Amino acid sequence: MDEAQLRRLPKVELHCHLDGSISLDFLKKVYNKTEHDAIKMLADLVIAPDKCQNLTEYLRCFSLLTGALKTEHSLQLAVLDVAQQAIKENIIYMELRFAPEYVANEAMSMEQAVLAVVEGIRLAQSLYKIKIGLILCMMRGKDNQQIVHLASKYYQNGVNGLDLAGNEVKYGFSALDQTLFARAKSEGVPFTIHAGETGSVENVLMAVQLGASRIGHGIALSNSKVATDFIKGFPVTLELCPICNIQTGASPAWSQYPFQSFIDDGIQVTLNTDNRTVSNTSLTKEFLTISHHFNLTKETAKKLVEDAIDAAFVAPDVKQELRRQCAEFDCENE
Repeated sequence: MDEAQLRRLPKVELHCHLDGSISLDFLKKVYNKTEHDAIKMLADLVIAPDKCQNLTEYLRCFSLLTGALKTEHSLQLAVLDVAQQAIKENIIYMELRFAPEYVANEAMSMEQAVLAVVEGIRLAQSLYKIKIGLILCMMRGKDNQQIVHLASKYYQNGVNGLDLAGNEVKYGFSALDQTLFARAKSEGVPFTIHAGETGSVENVLMAVQLGASRIGHGIALSNSKVATDFIKGFPVTLELCPICNIQTGASPAWSQYPFQSFIDDGIQVTLNTDNRTVSNTSLTKEFLTISHHFNLTKETAKKLVEDAIDAAFVAPDVKQELRRQCAEFDCENE
């Protein structure tokens, strides 16, 4: 499929960090930058190199980004900003995720931050033809009890699910993390977990055993046939973020990127941006990049979208409507 076709394709994105995706135009306004050199410096600080030394270098870009989201108003505007990016490439449903702890401050509690993003989503959905879900990120090495409480309190009333992100190498899964996921599971809150982004197959297996229905990245699975075969017994979907995965070294090169091998092994995968600004990407660009390196047929592209709908943390009636929109696109292109 060419770029024009991929842009018209109704798409679904499940793995998009709010802070990592706010646009340069948004940042220019927040930091009041108008001079060309100042804007270029801003871009250099928030857009990661095409090839980072490691994930840590990639994550350094987030300081200015999270710093721009310290008020309820800025969080609402940030949601509108990302929604505007999404509708330009025909994304019909997306799940935004953010870590309330990273934006909370003396003037804004974590709960206020969550409610601000929920309101931003409501505004975006009233202005644009898009559905948006919200995932709250717990962070490895933190307490996280308040995040689970907020996810449970506002589940199906603004919040769609939970995530665990952060330094896999340093923290892995704590006993508290495991307890909190057990609580989320008992309360019916679905969750995804960042795992296997930095080479740990064990983290992927643990995430699946804890009850995650989706895995953020999961690239390390490609290193173990045993692990790959194991997760086939679970209803698990991988949230691949191809451009970011190459940037951070999660996969060393496109020739070794496991997109096709995962599909051949019968693992359900989706394509995502992860961080639109930090990775200088869009969902259309992710699809197009995959099409350059693999045999991305129209049928495969459609299946990626259908699998994303199946895995979305959203009610069955919304999934049915999303499928209807995809079916309309098929009719238009017959």
